[in-house]
Amino acid sequence: MKMKFLAMFAAVLMLSSCQGAPPESQTPVLMFDTLPQINMNVARIEIVDGYQPPMKAPNVDHLFKQPPREVARRVLERQLVANGSNHTLRVIIEDASVVKKDLPLQDGLTGFFTNEQSEEYAARVSLKFQLVSDDTPDRIVADAFVLSERTQTLLEDSSPAERDMAFFTLDENIMQDLRKGIESSVKRTFGWN
Repeated sequence: MKMKFLAMFAAVLMLSSCQGAPPESQTPVLMFDTLPQINMNVARIEIVDGYQPPMKAPNVDHLFKQPPREVARRVLERQLVANGSNHTLRVIIEDASVVKKDLPLQDGLTGFFTNEQSEEYAARVSLKFQLVSDDTPDRIVADAFVLSERTQTLLEDSSPAERDMAFFTLDENIMQDLRKGIESSVKRTFGWN
């Protein structure tokens, strides 16, 4: 009896080891190489990460395949090019959060037969641009701000793949908001060559 059990257990182990790895997420990855480069009339560009994710609920930005903080940094690194002889452009990532909020669902029979929006994800990315003098680094010559605020909702029966896609959509919208903000606000405030 003991031998039959061991033989069956070994067979189950062998069969389970034949299973392949779970399929990779089919969520696309943001590509930054299509963003236009902007020649800034500064000698240096300094990116400061002023946002530290809490890594706990209700924040979920740390669960993104490409966290908004990383998206902001990649946009800045791709778009801004130092092409001047003096001054430093300091860019501070002040916020790059995504907060999950549970939405109220209908009760009763109607709620049972209705597939409702059950989760809302509110993303906020805030960038502060400061033109800093070489002579007095503590003196800010000019400043500008770029802000992206987006929300995305999910149905109550959403799969993990649908959640990943919603996160990707938030990232994509943030990337476009930042691109537009840099091209308008930063250009208006600092100009470029």
